[in-house]
Amino acid sequence: MKSLSSLFSLVFLVFSLPSQAVDVIQDEVKTREEPARFYQEISANFDHLTGDETAAQLSTLAMELGLSQTEMFRKLQLSARLTLEPGVTKAKGLPNNEQMLRLLDTYAEGRYQQALVLMIKGRIQGRDKIRYNEAIALYMEALEMIRHESSNAARALRFTIHDHLSSLNQLIRQYPTAQSHLESLQEVSLTIVNNYLRAYAELSMGVYYNKRGDQARALEHFTQALRLASRDPKVQQLALLNFNLAKVHRDMSNWEDALKRAHEAARGFKQINNGPYLSHTMTVIAMIYGKQQNWHKAIDYYLNAHQIDVREGNRINQALNMHNLGEAYFKLSDYTNALIYLKGANNFLREKQLNHYLVYNEALLAEVNLAAQNWQAALEHAKLSQHYAEEKKLVTEQIDALAYQSSAHKGLGQYQQAVEVQQAIIAFKVIPGTAPEPAKEDTLLFQQQLKLALSNKDIKIEQMTQKQRLQSRIIIGGAVLLLILLVSLLYMHANRRQLKKERRLLLKEQKQDCSTGHHGCRALMEALTLRQQPATLVLLGLTDNQYPELAKGQHRARIEYKHQLACIDQLPDMRSFALRPGLMAVMVEGQSEGQQLVNRLSETLLLPSLTAGIIPLPLLQSEELIIDAEIQLETVQMALYAAQSLPDNGTPRFVGLHPLDFAPSVIFTHPLYLKLDKSIQRGLIRVSCSGNKTDIRWPQINLADTEDN
Repeated sequence: MKSLSSLFSLVFLVFSLPSQAVDVIQDEVKTREEPARFYQEISANFDHLTGDETAAQLSTLAMELGLSQTEMFRKLQLSARLTLEPGVTKAKGLPNNEQMLRLLDTYAEGRYQQALVLMIKGRIQGRDKIRYNEAIALYMEALEMIRHESSNAARALRFTIHDHLSSLNQLIRQYPTAQSHLESLQEVSLTIVNNYLRAYAELSMGVYYNKRGDQARALEHFTQALRLASRDPKVQQLALLNFNLAKVHRDMSNWEDALKRAHEAARGFKQINNGPYLSHTMTVIAMIYGKQQNWHKAIDYYLNAHQIDVREGNRINQALNMHNLGEAYFKLSDYTNALIYLKGANNFLREKQLNHYLVYNEALLAEVNLAAQNWQAALEHAKLSQHYAEEKKLVTEQIDALAYQSSAHKGLGQYQQAVEVQQAIIAFKVIPGTAPEPAKEDTLLFQQQLKLALSNKDIKIEQMTQKQRLQSRIIIGGAVLLLILLVSLLYMHANRRQLKKERRLLLKEQKQDCSTGHHGCRALMEALTLRQQPATLVLLGLTDNQYPELAKGQHRARIEYKHQLACIDQLPDMRSFALRPGLMAVMVEGQSEGQQLVNRLSETLLLPSLTAGIIPLPLLQSEELIIDAEIQLETVQMALYAAQSLPDNGTPRFVGLHPLDFAPSVIFTHPLYLKLDKSIQRGLIRVSCSGNKTDIRWPQINLADTEDN
C-alpha cells in the first residue's frame, strides 16, 4: 500500500511539472502583453494584506486560499512586479512596493525565490528611484544566484534579468555590455519553447541595432521577430514591432513607410489602452515630421504625447517631450516657447538627478540662448552641459559644450576667454602621438580670426558713414521715383476702372444660359440665396422628349425655348430661368395654389401636357434655418420627377411638396432623395398633386448610392 501511494505521488509529480513550467512561461508572456489585466487577476484576494504579516501569517493565508508556498509566493511577487509595468495602477488598499518587498523577503525560500526578490528590488531602484547603477548591481547579484540552475523557472528569470540589464546599460551608454546581455537574452530564448519570448528577444536585438545606427541588422532581427510573432499574434507585440519598424524607416528616411507603421502601432496601443507606448508612438510620428522639417506638425504630435504622459503620470516622458518641444520651437525660431519647455524639462531632470539627459538638455538650452543672444545664460548652460558630459566621459558632447561657451564668450566680448575655450576644444581633437604644432597653428589662426572680427567692426562703422552719404542720393532718386509713381497710379486707376467694367460684364454673362443668353442656373442659385420674401419655386418639364434639340434640331429648339422663357417673363409676378431645352425654372412671388398656378402656366405656354414640380419658399417656416440653394433645387427636381410619373390624361400634371411646420431641418441634407422619401412616408412632408397620389412613382433610392455621403 505504501509503495502504491509513492507511485501515485511520483506520477502526480511527473504530470504536474510541465504545467508548472508552462505557468511560469505564460506569466512572462502575460506580464509583457497584458500587464494591467494580469494584475487585476493576480491581486485578487490580497486586499486585506497590510504589509506587516509574518511568514507564519502568510502561510496561514495561503492555506485559507488553498495555495502552496510556491503558488503564494508567485502571486505576491507578480503583484509587486506588475505594479512596476507601464499602464498598471496599483489597487487601493494593497501594500506599497517597499512593504511588498518586505513580505517577499520574509516569505522567500531557496535561491530562485531570493533571486526574484533581488530582481524586483533592482526594478524598483531603476524605475522608481532612477538609480541605474544600484539597480544593475542588484540584477547582477540575482543573476549570479541562479546562473547554474536549469529549471524553466530559472530560465524565465534569467530571460527577464538579461532583458532589464540590457535596457539599463543602454540608459547609461554602456553599449558593449548591453549587447552582451541581449545576446544572452537571445540564447536563453532558444532554450524556452515559446514563440512570443523568442520574438521578444529578436525585437530587443533589433531595437538595439537601430539605436546604434545599424538599420540593416535591425531590419533582419525585426523580420525574424515578425515571423515568430505571426505564429501566435498578440496585439501588444505586433504594435511594438510596428512601432520599432517605424523608427527604422524613419532613420532610413523612408517617410511613407515610417508613418504607415507608426499609425498601425498607434492603433494597436489604443486598442489595448497602452498610454506610455502610445505616447512614444506620437513622439516617433513627431520626429518623422521633424526630420522632414515640418515642425508645426511635429509640435502637434509632441503635444499629443505630452497630454498622454500627463494623464499617465509619466514624469520622465513629460520631461523628454518638453525637451523635444523646446527643440521644435527652436527650429521655428520661437525662442520664448523653446526656453519655457526646455527650462521645464531641466527642472525635473535636475530634481531626479538624470545627468545623462541633462547633458543634452543643457546643451540645447545653451544653443537656444545663443540664438536669442542671451549670452550669459548660454554660457552658464554650456558650462553645465560640459560638466555633465565630463562626468559621463562623453567627448563629443564636451566639444559641443565648449563650442557653445566659445560663442557665448564672443557674444559677451570676452575674446581672451573665447581663445582659451577654443584651445580646450583643440586639445580634445588632437590625436595622441602627433606633434602639438598644428594645434598652436590653429590657435594662432583663431587669434587672427578674432583680430579680424575686431577690424570688421571698424569696417562696419565706415560702411555706416557711406550709407549716410547714400541717403542724400536716395532722397533725390526717391523724388524722381515718386513722380513716376504718381503717373503710374493715374494710369493704373484708369486701367482699374476699365477692368471693373469688364468684370461686371463677365459676371453678368456668367449668370446667363450659354445657349439662349437668358438667366441661367447661376442666376437661379443667386435668386434662391438672396430671396427675402415668400415665393413659390416651379420646375417645368416643357416636353415629353428628353432631348428636344435632337428631335427638332438645335436651331428650332432654341427658338422655341427662348419664346417660352419670354412668355413667362411677361407675366407680372414671375421670373423664368433657363436650365436646358425642355426644362425651365420659374420663381413666383408669394405663395400660390398648385392647380391654379399650373393651369396659368399651361395657358401662357400653350402646353396642355405640361408637367411641374412645386415647392414653397421658404421650405421651413423659420427663416433662421437656412437651406442651401442647391438643396432647394434638388427638392423641386424630385417633385418634377414624381409629376412626370403621373398618367398623362392630356391636362397639366404637377406634384407639390409642402414641409409641415414641425418638420426638422435635417431632412434637407444629403442624401436628399432618401431623406425626402422617408419624410413623406412619416408625414413630415405633405404631397399635393393633380391626380391620384397613389399613382405617383417616387425615385427608387439605392442605399449603395448614398455611401459616399
